[in-house]
This record gives sequence, structure tokens and C-alpha cells, in this order.
Amino acid sequence: VPLLRVKPRFMIAAGDPCQLPPVIASPTGISPLEPSTSTSSSAALLRAVGQQQQGHLYGLLRPLFVRLTHLGHIPHLLTQQYRCHPTLSAISNRHFYNSQLVNGVTAVQRAPLVPGLGPLVLCDCQKGRSQAAEGGGRSSINKAEAELIVQLVLALLRCSKQPTARQKERRLQERQQQSHNSAAVDAQREQESEQWG
Repeated sequence: VPLLRVKPRFMIAAGDPCQLPPVIASPTGISPLEPSTSTSSSAALLRAVGQQQQGHLYGLLRPLFVRLTHLGHIPHLLTQQYRCHPTLSAISNRHFYNSQLVNGVTAVQRAPLVPGLGPLVLCDCQKGRSQAAEGGGRSSINKAEAELIVQLVLALLRCSKQPTARQKERRLQERQQQSHNSAAVDAQREQESEQWG
């Protein structure tokens, strides 16, 4: 709406139409809806999501890129991705981008934070069961999964405190460089004191 007020001659919208749609907390922001006999907010939300999937929703759940595409604007896909490890990008590339993305980084450039750990780790939490969260709504919780995640994060933090061979080598090089720089400064001071002294 603010764009319409300034009447721009052109607009560049940058984003990703394959990302998740906006989260709308209030069904009043999802309008207009097709008429229904149900008045509950969860029923309105479900109806709105169904209408979005059918392309009939013009409320806030419909992202800008979807709206522009339906108006005939053709999006230009930036095909180079630099964000994540090639193994991870392959999943979304195959399932959402029709294998059009090209990795702008290598696996070496996205090395694991913890040595020996792969770019993707799946953990099976066999004891976990989802339960409805307090306060109603559609949220759910899984205490066993949350506890497993806490244990994994603590283990990763313990591992990350121990320097890797690469980090040890880098620290040694830094110390050698500092020592070299210090010796060079001392030599320069000695030379200056001889000149002026």
C-alpha cells in the first residue's frame, strides 16, 4: 500500500518465492475470506490456508512474490547460492528449485564447526512424543526432543573449546608473526637511536 502512494515508475523486489509464507497471528489480517458458517478463528485460518493453496486468497497470507507472479510479472531467479554447504543446498535445490541452483562455495569453504562432524546430522529421538502446547492453538511441543537438543548443543560446545590442529597451526603462525614484527620494531628503534643518538 505505501508503494502505491509514492507512485514509483519501477520497483525491484528482492526475495525468495520458495521461502515460507508469512506467519499471521490474527485471522482478521487474512481477508477477504470466502463466506463460511463457522466463526472460530482456527477454522478461519484453516479455510484461509486452503484458499491460499488454491490461489483464491488476497489477504496477508499471500506473499508479495506470489501476488506479482499472478499479475504476470516474471521473477528472475538468482542461481548462485553462497549460504550453505553444498550437501545442504542440494536438498532444497532438488525439491524446491528444480535443480537450477549452483553452489558458489565449496565443501572446504563450509567446513564443519566440529571436526569429524558432517554437514547434516540426523538424530532419532525414539522416546519423543508431540503434545499440544499450552494455550491452545496449533503449536506442539516435544520435551524429549528438546532435552536431546540441549545435550547435543552442550556436547558440541565442549568439542568446540578444544582447538583443532588447524587452529593450533594458525595460532603458532600468529605468534611467529608477532615475534617477527616485534623484532623488526626493535631493530628499527635501535637504528633510529643510532642515527639520532
